[in-house]
Amino acid sequence: MARLLTPSSDHSEIRLFVSASIPDPLRWVGDFEPMEILDAVVSTSREVLAIGGTLVTAAHPTIAPVLLFLASEFPPPETGKPRIVVYQSRVFELELPADTRKLINSGLGDVRFTEAVAGETSDLRNRRQSLRRMRRQMLEEMKPEGAIFVGGMEGVDEEWEMVGVQLPHCKRYAFAKPGGQAARYSHRSRPTLATDLEKSDLYPYLADRVVQDLLEHE
Repeated sequence: MARLLTPSSDHSEIRLFVSASIPDPLRWVGDFEPMEILDAVVSTSREVLAIGGTLVTAAHPTIAPVLLFLASEFPPPETGKPRIVVYQSRVFELELPADTRKLINSGLGDVRFTEAVAGETSDLRNRRQSLRRMRRQMLEEMKPEGAIFVGGMEGVDEEWEMVGVQLPHCKRYAFAKPGGQAARYSHRSRPTLATDLEKSDLYPYLADRVVQDLLEHE
């Protein structure tokens, strides 16, 4: 059994939106490194959990199980609030991966379903408005102080812009080296971190920089 880690401090009010996925090479053309995507997500997410913060994400099958597993490294928060909040549209309700359901049922995270738009299904060509509704509701309800963008495909475009419009004070950080769609936004990240996010692949270092920036002026 893994040793539980005790958060070094209590910043339970800090919420980080994780916009990330490993691109599907059958649907996305471009460079990406799956292990680097996971390294960046894990490093940053663990740093947030280590200060007692909360992670917010959509239930992407390549990322949500990883975040929920990370939560198992830490004891349940004394506030009773989940460490991971996973949003999912009901168009995918019957397709939630078994591992994700298992981890959620263990109490490691909280899944919140949003209603599907009438007539839409999980089909790639027939779910856009339902996903947009899910993303909008997630940001409205959780109001994250920061957002990281790692890897990903076309959904990154909508999430980047939506965060900027709905939450203009939310700090955005896009990692370039893992590739994917997020790499195209690294130069638009927080000015104090943009150069490092564009050029560095030292993900524990970048994770520490992101968290320190989130805590600045808290």
